[in-house]
Amino acid sequence: TIPLSDASGERSFSVLKRIKNHLRSTMGEQKLNNLAVLYIEQEIMNSVDMPKLLMNLQEVKLGRNLFEKNVVCRLLFSNDLF
Repeated sequence: TIPLSDASGERSFSVLKRIKNHLRSTMGEQKLNNLAVLYIEQEIMNSVDMPKLLMNLQEVKLGRNLFEKNVVCRLLFSNDLF
């Protein structure tokens, strides 16, 4: 979605600065982008049924490739987790 004002766009960059700290400076760009989206959309994430999401993630069993393959996003939108 397009930000309604410049302030919301600037907040997104502010969030990115908080997420990308020294410990995470070697993190891949795709994983960093996914974490930023999860943080920015935390209201939506708070309404997700986390135990159900975690059970679905265990069934997928992709381990470290979850973020690269966008499995979390597909699970969020394909299942009744809200």
